[in-house]
Amino acid sequence: MSGVSRDPGLGKAIAVAFASRGANLLLNGGTQRGVLERNAVEARSFGVKVLPYLGDVTNPATVQAMAAAAIDAFGRIDILVNCAGARGDVDIRDMTLEQWRAVLSVNLDGAFNCVKAVAPLMIEQRFGRIINITGLSSQLGNAHHAHVVTAKAGLMGFTRALATEFGPYGITANAVSPGLIDTPRPEGATLEKRRRRIAECPLRRAGNGEDIANACVFLVSEEASFITGQTLSVNGGIFMQ
Repeated sequence: MSGVSRDPGLGKAIAVAFASRGANLLLNGGTQRGVLERNAVEARSFGVKVLPYLGDVTNPATVQAMAAAAIDAFGRIDILVNCAGARGDVDIRDMTLEQWRAVLSVNLDGAFNCVKAVAPLMIEQRFGRIINITGLSSQLGNAHHAHVVTAKAGLMGFTRALATEFGPYGITANAVSPGLIDTPRPEGATLEKRRRRIAECPLRRAGNGEDIANACVFLVSEEASFITGQTLSVNGGIFMQ
């Protein structure tokens, strides 16, 4: 899975949830090797094999090497979680093409590269579970985040394409869309905006990493084997489909 070089962070929460249920893991992060290593140590505390892998998911060769490393370590790849993401806070009138492309590259190109690397393996074994982490902004919109909104909405469409194309091979693809989550966002919303969003939420609270992780665990389980092409919104009811 990608996007595991923050602590706390959604990637770490999802990794720990899978490890606690016996899954061997390759954990990818694009930066912060130290954080990635610490997250791997915590996941290993559940007695599973964990391989930390620092690498840029926007580089196809790097992702292919990462998939090969997972096969060498574990023998197969059953689950892919695309959690890597890039953000930014900029008015679209001031946004540069480079800023636009940087966010889309991590969110969309990164997911595309990871799927390209693991799909042949999943097709061969006729089993696979793919989860793309999107976000509430893709459903509600968000000022000053046009690149993020576009990238996350693109992931939802990408998920449906994967479900259609890979379904005949026993592979499901779903997206999980977190709402307001209690994880640090150094570049993120102000406290006032967070309070306003929480007040708008029917459950009157922010979510946490475990809420998102539990949704991911469900979607890869046998109980969810007939669910594919869906976006599961885990947002306390702030957006209802």
